[in-house]
Amino acid sequence: MIWHAFKHEARWNYEERRIEMHLRSMGRQSVKIPVANLRVMFNQGETIWTESSHKYLPEEVVRMARRTGFRCEGQWVDEEWAFAQNLLVVA
Repeated sequence: MIWHAFKHEARWNYEERRIEMHLRSMGRQSVKIPVANLRVMFNQGETIWTESSHKYLPEEVVRMARRTGFRCEGQWVDEEWAFAQNLLVVA
């Protein structure tokens, strides 16, 4: 596969509060994935959704942890960039 045959796109989905990563095919092409014994055809302009990065408020992480059987032992929120590290422990 030739890597310049695709263009990387990052899209903000406001309703879902997530960044969606896509690859856009720059032309009609066939991509072979040997390990899966698969060949995929892409038309020009067609995209494949490769990743989602969800955004949560700090308190949402704590509630989500609680609902799934964890407790938040620590939460460190970066003051400059909108990200956090969370230490979750089985409750």
